[in-house]
Amino acid sequence: MKFPTRDIISVVTGYHVSNEPKDFLCVLDYMTGVNLYTHQYPRAAVPCRDALIAQYPQLGNLDFSTLSVDEMLAKRDRMIAILGEELEVNQLSEDVYPRMDALTELEQMTDKPIVQVLV
Repeated sequence: MKFPTRDIISVVTGYHVSNEPKDFLCVLDYMTGVNLYTHQYPRAAVPCRDALIAQYPQLGNLDFSTLSVDEMLAKRDRMIAILGEELEVNQLSEDVYPRMDALTELEQMTDKPIVQVLV
């Protein structure tokens, strides 16, 4: 499936350079094969980033940590000019990103029991 390059750059760099606040999250959802909840994104981010860099090595050297917002956007636009507006993205295999029930994962993140409320 193809995604906007700007969204892929957001996943790789960890800096939001997408047009809309949640656009890059669709990349993570697709790659993991799960409609992730907020608490699941950190666990998904690293294997997704690594897979995208393996697929597009040109993205491996992107570092936005010392750049101003204007510099980030300019660098993003240069990468889009090189790579194109959209890039094909592969899904992660189960061994790279083990799927987990959202409540089970949340429970593993805390020492407090999860109480399910049925309405």
